[in-house]
Amino acid sequence: MVRFESSRRRYALECAAVFVAVGIWTAFTGASVGGKLAARNVSDVGLALAAFGASVACISNARSRFRHRRVWLLLGLSAGSWCVGQVCWTYYEVVAGRQVPFPSIADIGYLLAVPLAAAGLLMLPSGTRSMAGRLRTLLDGLLIAASVLLISWQLVLVTVYQARTGNLTNNKLTLKLFN
Repeated sequence: MVRFESSRRRYALECAAVFVAVGIWTAFTGASVGGKLAARNVSDVGLALAAFGASVACISNARSRFRHRRVWLLLGLSAGSWCVGQVCWTYYEVVAGRQVPFPSIADIGYLLAVPLAAAGLLMLPSGTRSMAGRLRTLLDGLLIAASVLLISWQLVLVTVYQARTGNLTNNKLTLKLFN
């Protein structure tokens, strides 16, 4: 009984700390307390810390529970990968004081997070299903992903791609294929 009360009190303190941290982060980023530079720096550092906290929580959950261990581990690795990308982004903007190049090393962390999260979510248990049902679910997911990619390309990504500063592909043929 004492252990339950102790863990309950600890949980309440952790929730209060997160609430205060989110409040401070919101004040800096939403209300631009301290100016735009401070808001950007607090936003960058806060996003890296949030991803780190999510990674630690998921990996800790994977270590302490036998059930769904691989799911939690993959989700933790996904959050950790996002954290690495955000730390690289933060280094460029906050420490080096320059604009993040495109493409950058941060993109590797961001892009690796997506398949890790997808793999973790695909490992979540579901009811007994036939192979046809699993295939149908996979095709539905691919259809949604392709639709989101097409919409995001038309609305945002083509502009970013055309305004790139890096030399990932300076091929005019590639640009014509995607426009």
